[in-house]
Amino acid sequence: MPVLTMCWLNLSAADNLNLTTAADLNQAVARDRKASIQGDDSVMMGGSRSAMISGSDTQTSANKTINFQGSHTDTANIANAARKIQAQVIELKASAAVTIQAPIIAMSGGGMCCR
Repeated sequence: MPVLTMCWLNLSAADNLNLTTAADLNQAVARDRKASIQGDDSVMMGGSRSAMISGSDTQTSANKTINFQGSHTDTANIANAARKIQAQVIELKASAAVTIQAPIIAMSGGGMCCR
């Protein structure tokens, strides 16, 4: 007839606590390492605007707060400024056809200077 032998493994509360605490600490350290930011960071918004973060990045379990320094420009204003610059370049190209001749003045030290 088979004999059933029962063995009990007694773990103290300290053993259970150490195992659980080690796992929790590893996860907490990994989360903190991912959330840390060293130095300055830049954020691209919509591919056309950039902002520098001043200070530190504060993150809670549900919310993230980022403090920005300076201001951004809307895409419409950027396009308008680009059109103005392009118009000025065309105007400069048109005026570049005029040849400007500068006089050559002899210096007392024997050098030449153009102005």
